[in-house]
Amino acid sequence: MHTKRGSFCAGAGGNGKNAFHCFFCGLAITSSDRFTTISHSNIHCFTNPSGLRCEIYTFSSCPGAIPYGQPTDEHSWFPEFRWSLALCRQCKNHLGWHYTSISELSKPRGFWGLLSYHLRTR
Repeated sequence: MHTKRGSFCAGAGGNGKNAFHCFFCGLAITSSDRFTTISHSNIHCFTNPSGLRCEIYTFSSCPGAIPYGQPTDEHSWFPEFRWSLALCRQCKNHLGWHYTSISELSKPRGFWGLLSYHLRTR
């Protein structure tokens, strides 16, 4: 699957000016100074196998999130990476995915892809 850019994929601030909080419980998850560029962008739009459009922001770290489950490469939007669920550390709601590199030589070794609509900006 490839990144689809367009009006659905709007920009999301930058350089630490925005704090991102869990949409469900309000816990601080990460900030815009932790954006990381993956495949030439930090904002990606995909359509999952069920036809749901997903806009995700990519971050180098998300202290308010935890990975959950065994990583898999099935239906990965980033072919060089396996994914597991990313859950809010506090309420355990689904925020997106944590990606880990398939190759030990790849950079970055991992990153977070969080759904824009599961985050609130403050």
